[in-house]
Amino acid sequence: MTRLNELPLDVLVNRLLIARANEIAAFKARTAAEQILISRLAKTTEGEERFQITTDLELLISTRTYYCADMEQLTTLSRQLPDGMRPIRLKTHLDQHFTKHLQNNEVEAWNVIAPAITQQRLKTTLTINTQ
Repeated sequence: MTRLNELPLDVLVNRLLIARANEIAAFKARTAAEQILISRLAKTTEGEERFQITTDLELLISTRTYYCADMEQLTTLSRQLPDGMRPIRLKTHLDQHFTKHLQNNEVEAWNVIAPAITQQRLKTTLTINTQ
């Protein structure tokens, strides 16, 4: 019996391509079934609805709304409201690209901030290019 890590690379790549094709087909089938159920059952524009399909099968459809804004206009308009009524929150975050630039190109600046920064390797990705 051949172990998976002993298979030739082309066999492993072909297995990966087949698995990805199966995932895509399963995703399409799942999302199509979800859309049919949602279109047939969902009645509200936002919130949760429960549907008892059988005695041991219940569906929960959750509908959410995502809000977008012209932030410059919203900031200006929000000044007319009391502080506690303004729907704006500023979030400070680490600029990943500039941090990498400092680490690679600005050693003195990097040494100043390095004690506050940790690095964590993210998931390594694999891309297959076919002709």
